[in-house]
Amino acid sequence: DGFKTLPRITRGVIDASDTLLNRLRPLLIKAASGDVEAKLAVARQTVAGTRLALQNENAMLDVAIVMANRPDHPQVALSKAAKAANQACIIALEYLERRAAGESPDPVAAGKAMQAQVAIGRAEARKVWANAQKIKAEYATTLPAGAFKTAFYTALDSFEESGRIEL
Repeated sequence: DGFKTLPRITRGVIDASDTLLNRLRPLLIKAASGDVEAKLAVARQTVAGTRLALQNENAMLDVAIVMANRPDHPQVALSKAAKAANQACIIALEYLERRAAGESPDPVAAGKAMQAQVAIGRAEARKVWANAQKIKAEYATTLPAGAFKTAFYTALDSFEESGRIEL
């Protein structure tokens, strides 16, 4: 299923990036000639580009989530935590873009939306290590001792720090 979604996600990432670059190209030429308005537009587009990069990363995290072999895999929770953190940043960048465009977005609503995403991210990050431990316990008696079990457990153990970092 993950591989089936990959072309659509990749196409979306490429198309959105192409659109941004096509908007930027003429602005950069004007800005290089000293056009102050173009310089401001480049700054606004740079914020839009940062937001786009986070959206693109979230699209790739969606692939990781879909491709997981089980919904309680620690990588799923880790990916969801990263997505939520990215989404909080996206909300902040959207707010800044709207302000730069002369709009008056609601800072309280933006802040609350960001806080909600941070709460989701933290909740998911807390699941990472717990899910890794659950899988370790499931295989404790079925995997024979040896190099494979050691490597398997080492990989799962790495999620403790990953979850802590994301938290």
